[in-house]
Amino acid sequence: MVALLLFFPLGWLLLTAFKTELQAIAVPPQWLFVPTLE
Repeated sequence: MVALLLFFPLGWLLLTAFKTELQAIAVPPQWLFVPTLE
């Protein structure tokens, strides 16, 4: 459980790194998306 709490922010960071700006600020967050390198 502690490991999940420690690695959640890192996972969120990695997922957000491959999203467009609109996908990154979408509410609710999009879990499935087409990755981009823009």
